[in-house]
Amino acid sequence: MSNTRSPRELQAVGRSKAARFEMDISLMAHAEDAQLVLLKGKRGAWEGMVRDLNHVFLNLCLTGHGEIAADYTSARVRGRAQPGVMGITPKSDGEGRWPAMEFAILGISPDVIDGYFAAVGKAPPSREEISGRAAVLFRDPLVEQILVEMIRAPEDLDGMLGAHGTGLILHRLFQRRGDDAYLQIERGANKIHPLTKRQIQEIDDFIDAHMSRKVTTDELASIIGVSRFHFSRRFAAKTGEPPHRYLTRKKLLFAAQIMQLSSQEVGVTEIAAMIGYDNPSSFARAFASHFGMPPTSWRRANKIY
Repeated sequence: MSNTRSPRELQAVGRSKAARFEMDISLMAHAEDAQLVLLKGKRGAWEGMVRDLNHVFLNLCLTGHGEIAADYTSARVRGRAQPGVMGITPKSDGEGRWPAMEFAILGISPDVIDGYFAAVGKAPPSREEISGRAAVLFRDPLVEQILVEMIRAPEDLDGMLGAHGTGLILHRLFQRRGDDAYLQIERGANKIHPLTKRQIQEIDDFIDAHMSRKVTTDELASIIGVSRFHFSRRFAAKTGEPPHRYLTRKKLLFAAQIMQLSSQEVGVTEIAAMIGYDNPSSFARAFASHFGMPPTSWRRANKIY
C-alpha cells in the first residue's frame, strides 16, 4: 500500500513519541514491508495525542495498573490497565491519558487483515467493527500467550510464528463476531469477586499460626494465589476493611484477651511481643487507637481474674 510506513519510519515515530511522552519504546521486529510490527516498551503516566499510524495496534499491558481514558475519532475507551489486559488502538487520531506501564504492541497492517479474511472466505471487519472492538478492554489468555511468544522470539515474526500467530489473533478478535464468550471482557473482569468463607478461614488460620511475628499482605495474598493488588480488593469486598487493618485488629483483640485472662506478671511488653510488636510504644499506640485507652488502663478496667 502506498501509505504503509517503512520500518525506519515506524522507528522514527517511536522516537518522536518517546521524546514527547517520555516513552521508552523499541522496535523489536518487523515482517516484510512492515506489514507486521512488534514493539515493546515502557512509559510513565502521560496524557496527549495519538496519531493514526495506518496499522491496527493490539496493545498488551505487561506491568502497571491504572485508569485509561481515551477518546479517538472513532471510539471512546474507558477501563483499567493491569497485567494481561489488552486493547486495540483504532485507525484514527485520538487523545487521552494512560497510566505508567510496560507494554507490548503488535501492529497489523490493513493488507494483512484483508489477506487473512480473504483466505478464510470472510469479509474483513469494517472500520466500525474495529472501532467497536477498540472501545472495550479485554483479556484473552491465548492471544496474550501468542504475544509473549513473539516477544521471546521476535526473529520469527517474519516466519511461522508471525503468520500463524497473527491469523489466530485475527480469528479471536474479529472472525467470531457477536461471540464474546471466549473473551474475558474487561468490564466484567473489573468486577471484584469477594474472597470465599473458606479462603478467609485459611487466612485466619495463617494469622493465628504466626501471631508472634509480623505478617505481610504479600504473604496473605500468596495463600490465595493472587497478586497483592487483587487480594486487597477481594479481601476488602468480603470483610469491609483492608487486609492490614483486619490483621491489626485481629492481633489487638488477641492481646486484649491475654490481658483479661493473664496475671499481672505477664507484662504489656511481653504481650506486645506475643503479637509481633518489637516496640512496646508502637503496640501501646495501636492499642489505644483501637480501644480508646492505653493497654494498662484497659487491663485494669476489664480484668476478669
